[in-house]
Parts: sequence; C-alpha cells; structure tokens
Amino acid sequence: MGPQQLEAARADICFIIHPTWRIRDSHPEINIFGRLRCGGTCVIVDNRARPFFYVRAEDAAAVEEILPGLEVAASSCDKRAMDGGEMARVEFSLPSHARALREALDARGVRTYEADIPFARRHLIDHQLRGVTEVRGPWQPGRRVDRIYTNPELVPAQWEPELATLSFDLETDPEAARIYAVSLVAWGPDARHNAEEILVVGEPTPGDPPAARCFRDERSLLLAFIERIGEIDPDLLTGWNVIDFDMAVLERRCAAHNVTFNLGRTERPSRLTDVSGRGVRSADVEGRQVLDGLRLMRASLHRFEDFRLDTVARAVLGRGKTLAPEADEEMPETITRAYQEDRSSFCEYCLEDARLVRDILLDKGLLKLTVRRSLLIGIPLQRSWASVVSFDFLYLSELHARGMVAPTTGTDRPGERGVPGGAILEPQPGLASNVLVFDYKSLYPSVVRTFNIDPLTYVRDPSPTDDLITAPNGAHFRREPGILPGMLDRFFASRERARAEGDEVASTAYKIIMNSFYGVLATDASRFSSSSIAGAITSFGQHVLRWTQDLLEADGLRVLYGDTDSLFVDAGLPKGASAEEAHRRGAEMAASVNRRLAEHVRSTHGVESRLEIEFEKHYRRFFLPTTRGSSERGRAKGYAGLRVDAAGEALDIVGMEAVRRDWTPVAQEFQRGLLARVFHDAPAAEIREYIARVVGAVRSGRMDDELVYRKSLRKPVEEYTKTRPPHVQAASLLPRPGGVIRYLMTTAGPQPEGHLDAPIDYKHYIRKQLRPIAESIGDVIGMDVGTTPLGNGQLRLF
Repeated sequence: MGPQQLEAARADICFIIHPTWRIRDSHPEINIFGRLRCGGTCVIVDNRARPFFYVRAEDAAAVEEILPGLEVAASSCDKRAMDGGEMARVEFSLPSHARALREALDARGVRTYEADIPFARRHLIDHQLRGVTEVRGPWQPGRRVDRIYTNPELVPAQWEPELATLSFDLETDPEAARIYAVSLVAWGPDARHNAEEILVVGEPTPGDPPAARCFRDERSLLLAFIERIGEIDPDLLTGWNVIDFDMAVLERRCAAHNVTFNLGRTERPSRLTDVSGRGVRSADVEGRQVLDGLRLMRASLHRFEDFRLDTVARAVLGRGKTLAPEADEEMPETITRAYQEDRSSFCEYCLEDARLVRDILLDKGLLKLTVRRSLLIGIPLQRSWASVVSFDFLYLSELHARGMVAPTTGTDRPGERGVPGGAILEPQPGLASNVLVFDYKSLYPSVVRTFNIDPLTYVRDPSPTDDLITAPNGAHFRREPGILPGMLDRFFASRERARAEGDEVASTAYKIIMNSFYGVLATDASRFSSSSIAGAITSFGQHVLRWTQDLLEADGLRVLYGDTDSLFVDAGLPKGASAEEAHRRGAEMAASVNRRLAEHVRSTHGVESRLEIEFEKHYRRFFLPTTRGSSERGRAKGYAGLRVDAAGEALDIVGMEAVRRDWTPVAQEFQRGLLARVFHDAPAAEIREYIARVVGAVRSGRMDDELVYRKSLRKPVEEYTKTRPPHVQAASLLPRPGGVIRYLMTTAGPQPEGHLDAPIDYKHYIRKQLRPIAESIGDVIGMDVGTTPLGNGQLRLF
C-alpha cells in the first residue's frame, strides 16, 4: 500500500467554505470547497444527489400531466406537511429547472413544498452539516485545490479554523473607467498566505516602495492580479464596499480587455448577481467567499457617524486614509494627482486602505464572529448574516428530523394582517432622582420559550376541547414541544456557557441569532412568516411589560417610562441614597418580580416561565423631556440620566438631540452641558450664564466649526423631485456630490462646507438648534431660559 493510499485511508476534518453545484456530463454534481484541518484545501464531489421538491400526495398524479415531455417523476414518500398532509417527492434532471417547474405547477394551482431551496444548500441540510464535516473516503490530488474527494462519507464534526484572508483595494480614475492600481494585504495560517504588495500601471519610478510591482498596461495588471490571487490562495476575499465597487470594476475591466474574470479555485468565471431582486449584489467566486467589510460592519452592533472607510477607521483604529483633498478638489482628483505626480504617496494610500480593512475586521472580531455564525447555523460565510436564510437552515434541519417538510415561500399562507409592535408605556416627563432601570432578558426569545410559540405548534382553527396556550392576540399553540423553543433553549444554554468562559465572540453570535428569529417570523421573505405567530410574541411582550407596571405600581412605586422590554422606575429612595443602596434595592425588586411573574404564568397558562427581568442600571438623576410644543406630554424613545455604578458616574443620553446625527455639534455639546449642570443641581444663575455664553459664542462667529450639518445623500441629486431638503440643496452646489453632505445654513440658504459664498445665518442656529434644547429642559425644571439679567432689566437670548 503506497503513501497516498495510506493517506486516503484516514479521515480528515473539513470546514465548508463554498457549497455549490455544476453540470458534468449532463449530470448535476455537488461541489463543496473547504479547508482541511491537516492543512490545505479540498473539494468534495458528490454526483449521487438528485434535485427534488415536494407536492401534496393528492397532486402527484397531476404533476406529469401538467409537465409533459420533461424528465419529472412524482413518487410517494414518508414525509408529511406541517399540517399532517401526506407528501409526494418530485424529482427532475437539473437544478436549474426548479424555478420553471415551480412556476408551472403554481399556475395550475398545485402547491409545492421546499421548491425554492438551492440544490447545494439542501445537500447540507440533508446531511445535517453545520459548517464542518468529517470526510471519510479516498482522494486524489487536485490542480487548484490540494485534494479532490469523490462521493465520500460525510459526518457532522466540530472545528474552528484559521482561514486565509486577502483584503484588496482598487484605485481608479474619477469615472472608474481605468484602473491605476490594486493593493493586496493578505494573512493566514501558511507563509504563502501572508503578503503586502501593490500592483501599479506605469513605468517604475525611483520613489516606488519595495512592495510595488509595475505593469505596462491595465490588461497586464489584471492578469497579474488574478494570478497572484491563485498563488496566495485565500479562502476569503474582502475590502470596503468590495462587491459593489472593486469587484464590479474588475468585472467590467476584465470584459473590456477580454480577460477571464476568475478569482476562484476552478476554471469557471466569477460573477456578480442580484440575490435580492432589489439591487443587493452578491459575488460568486467559486471555492472562496467574498466578505464585504462595509456590509459586515453594518450588520454588526457597531454604529458610526457614517460608514465610510475613513470614518470607521478613525473611530476604531485612531488612524485613517493617508490622502485628503485640497481646497476646491474632490477625492478622485486627489488620487489621480497623486498617481501622476507622487507615486510613493499614492502607493501608500492604496496599501493603507487595504490595511485599514484588515485591521478593522481583526479589531472588531468580525471575521471570527462570521465564522462562529456559520458554525452555529450551517450557512456558508457569505450568507451567514442573512436572518431569513439562517432561520430556514436551522428550522428545516429540525423539521426534517421530525419527518416533515415546509411549504415553498408564499405557499399555504393565509391572508395576514399587520403585526403589533412592542409596548410603549406613557412617559412621565420631568426630572427625577434614583431611577432604576429594569430589562427583560431577551424578551421575545424568552416569550417563545415560555409559551411554546412555533410555526409547528400554531393551531389555526382550534377545537373548543383542545388544551392550548392562548396568546393575548388570540393565537393558539399546542403544548407538545415545538422546534423553535427547543432551538432557543439550546442557544440560551450555549450563550450562558460562552459568557461564563469569557468568550464574547460566541456570546455575541448567539445573541444576534436569537434576536433575529422574531423578525423572520414577521417578514414576508420567510416561508414561516405569520402575523398571527409574530403577533403572539409581541402581544405577550406587551402583556408582560404592562403586567409588571401594574405590579410595581400596586407596590407603591412609580413607573416613569417603559419601552418593549425595559422599565424605568422611581424606586422611592431618598435623594441622598448611595449607589450601593440603589443596586441592592434593584436586585431585590427584580427577584420579587420574577417570583411573582412565574406564579402568574403558571396559574394563568399552565407553563413554566422562562421570563427573567434584570436590574440593569441606576440613574442618580433622570430626565424625560416633553414632546415638542407640549408642556405635559412626555416624549417616547428619548431620555437622559446620570448613571452611577462602581466605575463612577457617566452621562447617558438616548434618542435626544445630543446623539442624533441631524443635529449640529454645537447643539449636541450644548445639550450635554445643560444636562450636566441640571443633574448636578447647578443654580439657575449658572445655567442662564451657560446658555448666554454659548449663544454669544455662536452669534460672534467663535463656533463656526461646530455649526456643520451632516446628512447622507441616499440617491443622486436629480432624483429628489418631490422635495429638496437642505442637504440636497447644498449637494446641488458640489461638482460631484455623494456620501455624507456637510453643509451650513447661510443667509442664502444651505451651502456645502468649504463652498460658502454668503454669511452664516447665526439666527437660524440660535433659534432652530439652541433654543429648542434650552426650552425643553427649562420647561421641566420651571425656568425661563430665554432671558438673562442685564443691568436692571432682562436680555432676551433667543
């Protein structure tokens, strides 16, 4: 037995990077590309699988009549629909025929089931594979991968790999019609995976950095870039807006030069496709995954003023792009000028953009988080942040284990009504002391677990004799264990273990996945969506929040505000109470509520409560503003508090002007300054003096840098036809407007920063930015903030 046969006899572990399919000899075959634990890459080929979906058994005979002449066969099977109906399996020759077959049957009134599940994804579901598989079987060396397995045995396994990743960035002319350069920054487990270089069109110059390679024309650069991708052989490609810009430009320029656009591990060209029908493109690079850094950051819990690379990099890393436009120059001109006149600065700029993406992803752990999501759900990396697809994969796996199948998206869906949102308890505006904040831990997932809410347990037409759980919205659910509550039970337990072990990446992954399930049940994009089921979750959430309010108020406490899963309670503590007293009181109140809520749930619904309220924080002082134009009605979704804990005190502001992007920096800092003074019981004279000082500084021009508005341009200026808001008016004065528009209000209207030809309208800022903030606080504390003493009289500030 030779060395290769000995190797072939051993099983190995494979992380699934890209499952896909192809036609070979007129026959479909599954191709699963992966990275092996022993090192190297592989493709698992399975030519035994056949595409299929299901119809109801009573429709089986009609399938071949409706689809004559096609290689379609319907046969009985042991699967059932979720309503108990018997199913028939419909097999056909090619996966690409699925859509046409589904539409033809739908046009004749034949309901289909799971006819929209992609061929390769179904293979993973059928084999219960969640990101990793043990591969058992012989292999042979491959040309673009290290091993090729044909029809091996696949067994679910566990392993978290280190993947090879390459960040790249293109620099082009202003019209993106010509590529100047492309930078590559790569990292990974092997020496070949680590590189930092830039490919540039043009003759070598003395100022070129060591990492630069020069090419006589754009075509030569494209060929070298594609070749370099193959040599480095990354599992992941990334960049900032890499799909919609860099990949799109590469595809166009390759076509222009008759170069095959192929960044993958097979001979098949790479391509961009619209996966949503709404212009959201995906990159299909066979054998690899493309993870757009911009999209990953948007999908995460991190928030920034905007999501431009420079903005995010400076917030995360403390550094940003190395070039900035000069006066009256746009960034594309700056890049072109550097390319033509200062090659060294140009190359550093291009390389640094690729480095920034790498460092942001590593700093925020987004690649590791994406791998964890893929391992938890089973969906390949590129789609692992898609909530509907993730839910589908998990739920279908469990459903199939019970011998059932799900409808095709849109099938068997009754007329649906809207879904109610979370409860909002009427805000009680004013200034309070010692406010305790309580939060229901993962409220919606906990509601699902407690009341067995699940597409499988939902009963559309109950019998009066059925022993069911009834939601406040009238939806009914069986008591036999459902699929979704069981999934959440496991996620909760796993998250608690991750938190106990200090594994924040895993904890975050579990949290994001669990919190996404409600949204899936409420969107038409999911085959399992139902307004009745989603409404049962929100109506139970509303009931729990209001029940808790009634309980606390019956105890003599005052609930100042509540929103979805949080309650703000005046605990009745004396004004001078210590933080320790407040935290002790909060813990006691949470324990009491949980005990009594469990009794209520048990006696009312006959189930064990999984609902848990937690004491979250203590505000020594707390401010709830009034709505604009009212002196009595509280404003929802906005508050401020002086939080106190073991680390000291901090000013929290939620939903108010100081944290809203549509308010200027001067207004934001003004509100923070006012609140800090009010929370620390500054005398009225000090507050009026502060207001007068800021108003005077604005009026005198000393704060011009803090008067800039920032607002994103969501579409081209010419497409704003019904209304032209201020930022659009300002954008129309720029030669090439786009992204975040920075503008000031002048006596001639809104004008872009750096392009003013009229004086700044200081009256606008005083009346529209400072005055509303001052008055909202003055109304609550009973102070006329519009005047300040002047000699024997009063000076009107606004």
